[in-house]
Amino acid sequence: MNGVRVVRQGLRDYGRLRLVKRTDPRGYDYFWFGLGPMIETPGHSTDLEAIADGFVSVTPLHLDLTHEPSLGRISEHYS
Repeated sequence: MNGVRVVRQGLRDYGRLRLVKRTDPRGYDYFWFGLGPMIETPGHSTDLEAIADGFVSVTPLHLDLTHEPSLGRISEHYS
């Protein structure tokens, strides 16, 4: 490990998604999700670049997919 970088989230190319079927020591099947080889260089200052360079990536995330303009209109329809 080379250290820690605080970086933006990089773009994931889910076309590279690979599923590998494996068997655990007790004989149960499971699937390992991973990515195939990268075709292009990851964007600079992203988590993908940091990991590729041997760093731990720290990326603060926020998720709110609410479409605010629709809340009022839909609420009026059901009131």
